[in-house]
Amino acid sequence: MLSSKFQNALKYVVAAWLILSTLHAEAQKAWYSKSEINWETVEQPEHAPIYTIYLIGDAGEADFSKPAALKVLEGHLEKADSNALVVFLGDNIYKAGLPDTSSDERGAAERKINVQLDILDAFQGKIVFVPGNHDWDHWRPAGLEAIKREESYIEHYLDRGNTFLPDKGCPGPAVTNLTDNLVFIAIDTQWWLHKWDKVNVANEVCTAIDDDSFIKELDKVLEANKSKQIIVGAHHPIITNGYHGGRFTIKDHLFPLTAKYHNLYLPMPILGSIYPMSRKYFGHIQDVTHPRYRLLIKQLSGVFSKYDNLIFAAGHDHNLQYFAKEQQHYIVSGSGCKTSHVAKGHQASFTYARQGFVKLKYYSNRDVLLEVWVTNDSIDNIGHVAYRKLLEHPTSK
Repeated sequence: MLSSKFQNALKYVVAAWLILSTLHAEAQKAWYSKSEINWETVEQPEHAPIYTIYLIGDAGEADFSKPAALKVLEGHLEKADSNALVVFLGDNIYKAGLPDTSSDERGAAERKINVQLDILDAFQGKIVFVPGNHDWDHWRPAGLEAIKREESYIEHYLDRGNTFLPDKGCPGPAVTNLTDNLVFIAIDTQWWLHKWDKVNVANEVCTAIDDDSFIKELDKVLEANKSKQIIVGAHHPIITNGYHGGRFTIKDHLFPLTAKYHNLYLPMPILGSIYPMSRKYFGHIQDVTHPRYRLLIKQLSGVFSKYDNLIFAAGHDHNLQYFAKEQQHYIVSGSGCKTSHVAKGHQASFTYARQGFVKLKYYSNRDVLLEVWVTNDSIDNIGHVAYRKLLEHPTSK
């Protein structure tokens, strides 16, 4: 006969296993809002796009092997013509960017970025790498120097011109004209969040040297290009249903140590809620609830709201998300090499915790077809579309 203590312990283990099984199953499913349930019936334009943009973020943890998302993206890039742009949305080298050549970690860091650079060999279009918080030496005091090292390495390796934007640790905005009616603008949001030295050369080379001048320069650039279609690329999202947005799971509350040690399922009910609750309501500097980050969101949202049909693309959370807000579109594409939890709802149209990238097809009538490409369960380089939406330009309706 089993003791009552053993029976209670067994019940707890079974309950925990059921919870984890349910959460795992949910994590594998794409989620669609009610208005997007029938996304597969969306009519695609009959004519070919005039320009295509690929968005992938947080791909910098690969070492010797190529992540599945990069394999699928490589297949697309090999077929693309010169009317295309690929944007890497930051955290290009985990965990602390590109160390100095004297560091023992230099070789591993080079391998992580080279895996991404090598998929661009046959690509005929434009290339942009945007910095993320990990590229800034894991947002530590030496971040500015790390960013300049990474910029120099990437541009020397590719030998394709100015492919790391914004330049020299400046916040931007850095403008790339793609067509007569389409412009890409890169900004460095970690510059805003970075509390250490970031102005040792700013007065000489950066057009923006503080918060106010950065926002004014961004508004100025957007105003100058308001007649065009605009896409802004950065690392930090304005809106997200991931961990950085304070969206945690039951597992995070019951087994908080799995956040750092993935297989350490030590139950810590009640006590385990301290970490996720603190991030949800107070946040650290990389979370949307942190005062400094909230100020960034307020300032960017205020500027963006003046320009119809603007697309803002970011990474940071390791999943795929799409939000429509008035005439602006917000994309999170941060699952370039790994995934993390993303919540349903909360104004999202689509969320998915799966490796992949976002593909934007621009048409002559100024419509944009948004496609989310993800990896297949089988080991191949093909992938499939998990979500599609036609972003109709106001003048084409």
